[in-house]
Amino acid sequence: MAKVIDAEKLVKSKMKLPTEAFFVDTNIIILYKDPFSTSLKNDELSRISEKVSFVTEYLKANYKAYSTIYSAIEYYKHLQHNYFTIQTGDKFLNTSKFKKLKTENEIFKDGWRRHMDLFRKVFYKNFPIINTGEDKSNLIYQFDSEVMDFGDYAIWKAVASYKDTYRCIFSNDSDLYNISDDFYLLTTNPRIITVAQSNGKLFI
Repeated sequence: MAKVIDAEKLVKSKMKLPTEAFFVDTNIIILYKDPFSTSLKNDELSRISEKVSFVTEYLKANYKAYSTIYSAIEYYKHLQHNYFTIQTGDKFLNTSKFKKLKTENEIFKDGWRRHMDLFRKVFYKNFPIINTGEDKSNLIYQFDSEVMDFGDYAIWKAVASYKDTYRCIFSNDSDLYNISDDFYLLTTNPRIITVAQSNGKLFI
């Protein structure tokens, strides 16, 4: 299991991150950027988003912040699904209808273009993507779907292929608690922090 760092406590006490860099998981990017202002409609989500933003701003100012191509793909799918359902009122993404609207509907096209401009800025400005050396051809055969989902596994393996001083992932996803103990899991998720403390895995 990963060594867990209470991200809010680290920031408030100005404690030092045990690595020189960290990677962000997709759920952190969504909470930090809040591309559809979802937090404005939910008090609990607003508190979580505010906490993540506060922590992320501090960490970005003091450490190297990166992402993987897997997070970029997941974030793109998040934007695509939510933009489509908001604009059409449909419950699910219809990729054929999405492509048609993107081609033929100027309002839809213009809105999507703005989202794509912001999408690029997230990964160029906030969380640059690093080229990692994981064995991509075997990723699909090696992950255990009962332990974590494929996206989490791919992010873990990408970060694991980089140097030791970068082995830190900022995520609120409990699946990443199950990765090897040579990793640090930064989180604001109180449930992960509580479990880590009871297991003797709470680093900060």
